[in-house]
Amino acid sequence: MRKFYTFILLALTSLISACQTPVDKSALINSNPKSILILPMVNNSTEVKFPEALLAIQSSQIVSEAGYYTFSPYIIKKFFADNGYHEAQEIHDIPLEQLRKIFGVDAVLYPVLENFGTKYKVLLSSSGATVSGKLMDTHTGEIIWKDSATAEKASVGLLDALIAQIADSLTDTASNFSIVAINDLLTPTPQKGLAPGHRSPERTSTPK
Repeated sequence: MRKFYTFILLALTSLISACQTPVDKSALINSNPKSILILPMVNNSTEVKFPEALLAIQSSQIVSEAGYYTFSPYIIKKFFADNGYHEAQEIHDIPLEQLRKIFGVDAVLYPVLENFGTKYKVLLSSSGATVSGKLMDTHTGEIIWKDSATAEKASVGLLDALIAQIADSLTDTASNFSIVAINDLLTPTPQKGLAPGHRSPERTSTPK
């Protein structure tokens, strides 16, 4: 039953792809980073709990499959914790030059959870997530890519709100949408996501 509702929720996300504004990838393409360090996600939402580990794993997998070298999120989190950094915002505040010296990467990704959760009103419920991210060139200190993505579902009317509450009791709706949002943010497509990296099949003609 859980898998059924998860499938339904993810199927609904086809609605979020309409009317998207293409993201500018020119600076990223010109910078042509080979390796990307993905920092832990900062939570700017009102919800204390969110699928941090799941989003970190998903982000790392997407960036790797896009053709960039990256690190295991577990190794990154442990490294920072061992060095006294336990909060994502503290890690985001570390100077870019210092991150380059430590990890030797070409770029650093700063992911942020802007909105997350399910909100209920009398005849309206809304579940979803908004994530944003910026990619900084460690050699120049410039932002070479930035974007945001939202995945959400609104239910209007007493029956729809009741159905939404039942579905939310069977599966973590907001968590599902946060995964959809991070995929929409990072996965290379003509309009959204990162540009294909140097290891991507789309760039087989580029020297490795």
